[in-house]
Amino acid sequence: MDEEINLDIGPSRFNGNHHNDIKGVKRRDYPSEYICYEYEKATGVLFQLDQLYYGTQELDYIIPPTEKVSKIITYFTSTSNSLLVIQIKAEYRCYYYTNHNTDVEMNPDSIFDDFVTINQNELATEDLTTILKKVEEEKSLDYESLSNEMKTKLLRRGEIVFDLKQQPKGGKRGRYKSKLTGVEIWVENSEIKSGEYTKVRHRQLCHQFWIKGIKNPKGDDITLEAGFPNEPLEEFSVYYDSQDKSYANPLLIVLTVWAKYPGGSQEYGPGKYLLSKNRNCATWHIRRVSSALFNEEICIPKIIDNIELHNRLEVSKLKSSIHDKVKDVTRELSLDATQTSLQRGTYSNRSIIHYRKGPLVEGYNTVLHADTFPSFTVRSVKVNGATTIDYTRLPPFSVPFVKFCVYYTNSYKIPVLIEFICLNPVKSDARLCAYYYSRDYHDGVWVGYLLTTTADESEKDLINLLKHIKENRNRINHNTLGTHGLHRKLTRYEPYTEDIGETAVLVGGIVGIIGAVAITAWKLWPMVKKAF
Repeated sequence: MDEEINLDIGPSRFNGNHHNDIKGVKRRDYPSEYICYEYEKATGVLFQLDQLYYGTQELDYIIPPTEKVSKIITYFTSTSNSLLVIQIKAEYRCYYYTNHNTDVEMNPDSIFDDFVTINQNELATEDLTTILKKVEEEKSLDYESLSNEMKTKLLRRGEIVFDLKQQPKGGKRGRYKSKLTGVEIWVENSEIKSGEYTKVRHRQLCHQFWIKGIKNPKGDDITLEAGFPNEPLEEFSVYYDSQDKSYANPLLIVLTVWAKYPGGSQEYGPGKYLLSKNRNCATWHIRRVSSALFNEEICIPKIIDNIELHNRLEVSKLKSSIHDKVKDVTRELSLDATQTSLQRGTYSNRSIIHYRKGPLVEGYNTVLHADTFPSFTVRSVKVNGATTIDYTRLPPFSVPFVKFCVYYTNSYKIPVLIEFICLNPVKSDARLCAYYYSRDYHDGVWVGYLLTTTADESEKDLINLLKHIKENRNRINHNTLGTHGLHRKLTRYEPYTEDIGETAVLVGGIVGIIGAVAITAWKLWPMVKKAF
């Protein structure tokens, strides 16, 4: 068995020979604003990396690849010697670890976000320079801010395809590797005391993970109408009836949200997602519940009974004591368009809502809200300290949103447009509707508009709308909509209300946020949600 190697990548060991024939050299073929050091065995052979150190400090947060390594490269700023990125080239993939907070000196608790290529290819110099600049300028790497093209080259290491065909075997742990990222997953059986159901955990070594896909026991995809959560997770558990010894009929999947970085501030709201069987349909249902209210021993047996009785989760038929514990906290949100101070942050109402600054679009600053949730509904939108748009002025409570975006001028000070995007059609030419709210050109009152378009044309129509308001004092002028091809596409919207209930969906609630524009596509394709 090959010896496992510990490697010091700290400043005192930048050059020269290391233990186990590891040699470090400074690379001269990189842009002058960065310092780059490369470590590999003098003989050029592969080796097993056990642990990285920074001087005498063990970098606990970096989990080395399980496969053998050919070289390790570190990237520093040339001015402050601040460590930005660690690259590990292994047998089958290339791993990148980005410093999560470059303002903090290296210590045993230093946090790194880890990424991986889907093959042995290293990132091109241009792509790596983009990553380095983002880490240097923003103090960490915001993965969501990367282009879609970059995301196809660089995956979060914790992006996992879970396989429910993999089972505990003979009371022992099973194991398998996830497709794409190669993360090793252990499958463990946990019999529940009551004997009413069986819990099977799929455990992985990553600190946090994201769901790239789920395969059912037959090898087919389990899907969700609005896609999987875009929040980091820490636990994936599958529940079966206690008599299902072959694990052929999964009833419920529970995902636990990874709420905190160790020793750091809370970045995501604590909670759990319940993915429940939907008859024999490949598309399951999902809801996010409060960790504080949800008790596994109390809630799970009742939920399992309910699913087995109705062949799906019928929340309305649960007892009130259980019903209240499984309320979906992504419904009836109160969104706040005044939250613009941080690059990414949170604020709280029924649930902790994540917001982040998006790209500049047609000269307007953007902020996206609640985009970690697969979908959500809205009760109200706070425009400023004096103005709130409530549900009576918003579209009907019937369609969930997948995107809420506010467009600002004057460096995030003045909102001019709010965008709502709903679940999408499968076909790109399918008809969809979008709601926009903006100040009326003549009297300055916030007014709602309905955009009728298609998934193919919606992005172009949004750009044309932004051009229109830029030419009209940051407002919608209904008399000149034809200039950008919006005549007869964009019409005044007169809201109406419906009764609000647990199953009601606030379709346009978010729209009115700041009198801005709200876009609500009745069924908007998933790519639109990910466009930013």
